[in-house]
Formats: sequence, structure tokens, C-alpha cells
Amino acid sequence: KLLSDNTIVAFPTEIDNILRDEFVCFISVNDDLIIGTKSHGIFVINSQGVVLREFSENTGFISNTINDILLDNNSNLWVATNCGLMRIEFNLAISCFNKFTGLKGNVKAIARYKGTLYVGTDRGIYTLLKGRFELFFNAPCNSLVIYNGQLIAGTTTGLYNVITKEHYFINPIKKVFIVGNELVIITKEHLSFCRESKGTYPSILPILQIPLPDIEITTIASVKADSLLFLGTQSDGLWLIQKTENGNYEILPCDWQGLPNN
Repeated sequence: KLLSDNTIVAFPTEIDNILRDEFVCFISVNDDLIIGTKSHGIFVINSQGVVLREFSENTGFISNTINDILLDNNSNLWVATNCGLMRIEFNLAISCFNKFTGLKGNVKAIARYKGTLYVGTDRGIYTLLKGRFELFFNAPCNSLVIYNGQLIAGTTTGLYNVITKEHYFINPIKKVFIVGNELVIITKEHLSFCRESKGTYPSILPILQIPLPDIEITTIASVKADSLLFLGTQSDGLWLIQKTENGNYEILPCDWQGLPNN
């Protein structure tokens, strides 16, 4: 946890031995955390780190491999797995969507845009229509985000506006995040900050590109008061984007005992 004095303290949980190497993604719901893992399914923990619920193959869940999580306006939890898409209605039923309902491939990302559910897989981007999925965009997808009212997809063939099909980048995209009013694009070699530019083509352009170490970024968090940007990784700890003396930026490992004073 990041405290108000810019120090980092451990947040102990009952599943620390799992999260150390298995963490993939999380969302915050009220005071609880819903955490997806690489091979142990989903855990719901409270602010004291106590496990409240678990969804895994041991409890009847379709897969232990979790790629993404989305909570919709009806409090349904949509879970992207390597075996299809799951919908959890808390206190009710679990629904499964896979190749038998038209959804093909390893599910990587989920987004709801203008009332329609979009699902990104390694076979393309699908939409849910009348209980079945139909292929909407034929590009293997790793990320879906909503940026300035647009549905943006990070795919193996670049960055796209899913609806208009505008193509912004040609490099394979590993992950897309939104930080403030900017898109953060992760490729194999760079972390790029991008911003929408009206009247240009493409309309989303990079404004800063930083060489990326050999790390697998899973989450990004900003601290606005100090203009700090933290990068959570799969198994390499916490990293920090820092400005150098010559005005450039670099990505450095963060001291777990506390943040740099400068």
C-alpha cells in the first residue's frame, strides 16, 4: 500500500504465497479486492486481506487461468479466461460463454461500450448479441479500453479504433492503459504515452516514448500530487518512471522500503 507520506508498506493477505508469482489483475469493489491469478482462479479479499470467496476449478469454475476482469453496471462480474468468458452474478448463477456460443479463442480483454459487450481474444474481437457472440473485428486482441469516448483495442497488428477501424500503430501491442488524459501503450521494446490530436491522421499520436526493460507490466498507477507513475509487473516487483538529469525519462526498479525523495 502507498501511504500519504510516500512510503510503501506491505499489505498482508491470506494468499500472499499465491500472489507473489501468480497475480494478473484486480478490481476494487467498495472495500474489497477481486483478484485474478495465472493458475489459481479468482479470490475476493477484504481490506484486512481475508479471503471472502474463491472461484476456481475446485469450486466448479471453468478455468484457473484469468486474463481480465470487468464489473458491469448490474454488478455482474465478467471474467476472461483461456477457456472462454464467464459471467458471475453474485448470490446467483455462473454463466459460461465459449465456442459453443460463438466465442472462439483465449479471452484476453473485456469492455462494455455504449451498452454492448466487446470481448477480445487471440482470434479477434467479438460482440454479444442475443445470447451469442459474433466476430466483429478480425485482429487478435490483448487489450480493450475506452478513451475519450472511443473503444480502443491493442492487437497483435497495432492499435485500432474498434468501431471506425482507424489504425493508429502498426507495432504489436501487449497492453493498453489509460493514465489521466493519455493512453499508455506497451510494446515489446517501449512504453509510449499517446494523446488524441484533433484534425490529424492518425488522430492518436505518441508524445513520449521510453525504452522498456525486460519486464512484464500488469498494472499502472499514478500519484497525481507528486507526478509519479508506478508500474506493477508480473514477477519483477514495482518499477517507477523517473526523469533523468538530462531531461530524458527511464524506467527504474522502485525501493520497497520507501519511494525516492526526489
